[in-house]
Amino acid sequence: MIPHLSVSSKEIFLHIAKHQPISKKEICEALGKLTTSINRMMEPLEQAGLIREIGIGDSSGGRKPLLYGVTEDRYYLVAINISTLYYEVAIVRLDMSIVSIRRQDMNAGDLPSLVLEQILGVLTRMLCENGIERNRLIGCGVSVFNSINPKTKRISRSILVYTHEEWFNCPITEILQRELAIPIFIEKATNAAALLEYNFGQAKGCRRMLYIQCAMNIRAAVISKGEFLNIDPFYEYALGHMAVKYDGEMCPCGQRGCANNYATIPAIVKTYRMAVREPSDERNRISVRQMFPNICELAKRNDETAQAVLLEAAGIFGVALANYYNLFCPDVVVLSGLLMQESSIYYDAATKKAFEGVLFSNRRPKILQPGSFSNAITVGAAAVALEGLFS
Repeated sequence: MIPHLSVSSKEIFLHIAKHQPISKKEICEALGKLTTSINRMMEPLEQAGLIREIGIGDSSGGRKPLLYGVTEDRYYLVAINISTLYYEVAIVRLDMSIVSIRRQDMNAGDLPSLVLEQILGVLTRMLCENGIERNRLIGCGVSVFNSINPKTKRISRSILVYTHEEWFNCPITEILQRELAIPIFIEKATNAAALLEYNFGQAKGCRRMLYIQCAMNIRAAVISKGEFLNIDPFYEYALGHMAVKYDGEMCPCGQRGCANNYATIPAIVKTYRMAVREPSDERNRISVRQMFPNICELAKRNDETAQAVLLEAAGIFGVALANYYNLFCPDVVVLSGLLMQESSIYYDAATKKAFEGVLFSNRRPKILQPGSFSNAITVGAAAVALEGLFS
């Protein structure tokens, strides 16, 4: 466990973690503090083994400055991602690098008690295999694919993603806290991945970031000046339920023409199957998740039908993205998720369409794909824990 730290020392630690390697002069300038104050506030961080000297910077005239960063293998974070089809457990260093990570499939009907018991068992084995003692763990982050009740910090019924009743209002944080005896922090999966990208990824240093996951559905998060723009519990799903066709298909949400109906993996697979008139027995045999990579591969091989389906879906997504950009005016847009990863045709067409719809061409944002973290949702849970521990 880490010792008690002042608010100012915690602020400095977070700044070092996010901007390492960094000199004391750079810390002073960024946080608006005097060198004597920075020295005093950094001392307990060095004594606790949280930070250390990691190099020497370039001189701008005079002595070369010492550079500081987090101590890599003194303390660790636990990161847990509970999806609907699998769970993932990771041991993560304070610089967000992964020590070890494990993924395990789960059944939709698995009880939370069973899943959490399995997660704790997997973590115990990982600690043993890597020679890490439990007292080196300082916090745990959990990312879940559902809304979180802000008061109880439990999975909310507002959006039904998990199929088993017992997931709703399950005391996940209390169970893990009791077993691990460390602070536990829980967050929506999209927010966790967004926080990681904002603080440690390609969007680091920007003022406002729009983070979008596009796969089985579309989810979004906006971070402005380090804070989530949490307008409403449903806000994460707003982009996917933006109406792009006023007389379009009926959506499960109750309205017509939602972007999810046209621009997601299930929508692409459905449109392709209709276009090629796929037999019903073939449709039943091959799932949506299995079919989508096949469509992407066919598009790469210049299959006209596959390309047309992807381009149509990408164009619709690009319109929705442009509308969202015009609302929030981010500096950086990060497009993530399986759809963006698997299909460069979709990504290129979507970004082109989005740029066409952006107001004021001189304010176009950078549009990026996340390249820093291959397990962003899981490692993002560690970023949530780090932020919670030191804020």
